[in-house]
Amino acid sequence: MAHEICGSDADAETLEWARRIAEAQVDLNRVRITRRQLITRLFVDPGFQPTQVRRQQLRFAKMVLGGKRSRTLPIDVDELGHVLSPKPLEGEEKLAIILEENISEFATLDRYERRALSRRKAAIRNFDAARTLAITKRPYEA
Repeated sequence: MAHEICGSDADAETLEWARRIAEAQVDLNRVRITRRQLITRLFVDPGFQPTQVRRQQLRFAKMVLGGKRSRTLPIDVDELGHVLSPKPLEGEEKLAIILEENISEFATLDRYERRALSRRKAAIRNFDAARTLAITKRPYEA
């Protein structure tokens, strides 16, 4: 990738900055692929349910298996059906819940992405400066 950036006639300094650009771009690609895979994995999971629903199911299972039942609150059969087999999430609602529940992971990926973008930007500036310097040092070709 570095040779594609600087070409075959580059000096050592220019090639080094091209390598740094390429490294930052590889990191950037890696972060973006990871984010896309995380969203896709959760979004295509037909059994995905929000954490709140899973907690409700767990509480209910503990209550039934443990033999504990609130004496003041009777079990509502309709509510029981919603707890045991909740409506599958779709579209924007599902995406919003995925993003909300995994916000810390996405924040970490965003931080890595910003760092890679910053490194790439600095490397591009230094590459341009080295390239300009290399061009001005060349003897005049007629």
